[in-house]
Amino acid sequence: MQFMYLYISFVLISFVFVPAWSQQASIDLKKINAFYEQTSVTGHSISYKSYANYTDKNPYEVLTGEIIRNKDNVYNKIGPVEIITTPAYTFSIDHEEKTMVLLPKSTSGVQMPIETDYVSLLSICSAIKYTSISSNSASYTLVFPSEEYEKITITFHPTYFCIQKLELYYKMVETYSENDKTLTTKPKMEIVYSEIKKMPEVTDAFFTYDTFLIKQSTNRYICKEPYSGYQFINQIGIKQ
Repeated sequence: MQFMYLYISFVLISFVFVPAWSQQASIDLKKINAFYEQTSVTGHSISYKSYANYTDKNPYEVLTGEIIRNKDNVYNKIGPVEIITTPAYTFSIDHEEKTMVLLPKSTSGVQMPIETDYVSLLSICSAIKYTSISSNSASYTLVFPSEEYEKITITFHPTYFCIQKLELYYKMVETYSENDKTLTTKPKMEIVYSEIKKMPEVTDAFFTYDTFLIKQSTNRYICKEPYSGYQFINQIGIKQ
């Protein structure tokens, strides 16, 4: 399930010459940030597609989910995993592994989908490629120093500046077997955002562990039904 944090990994890339397209890319990507900042409560349906290599057209694994944000509160669902991030804590539940984890506030996960400091990011890119795909779609491919990625392609609506897709091209080579042969390849992850919607009915009360846990005392919790068989790991004491 490591790939479920890939979009988070992107927004946390630590960020110097300025290549071509840098200025226009900075303008456009800041407009993407503004789109999400101006809409207080937004939601996306998401699909996560894993490819064995850069050129494969058919993913070997697909997970679906959603992401909902209300200011600093974020809810992510990725396959069997739900993650709630608030200013106070991060709570995750894996329904496949039947585990719950309560952690201190995470600096990741509050962005949606890829809010970050584009001025700093673009300043270290060795290449920036702009592609006009259609009247409703355009993309930037960013090549920059990274231990994890060769490049990242950001596809967005050129009028409304909402994200449509992220493509993450991994630098690390993976080895796998196919038809009695051992192959090495660099994988790719595609994250597709669709069905963006405003969700004013979603309030702060939605972003809580209360659906899954009962707090008995300062640092003692029990799992609610039907989660009584889940393992709960508490790594913080929450002050309320």
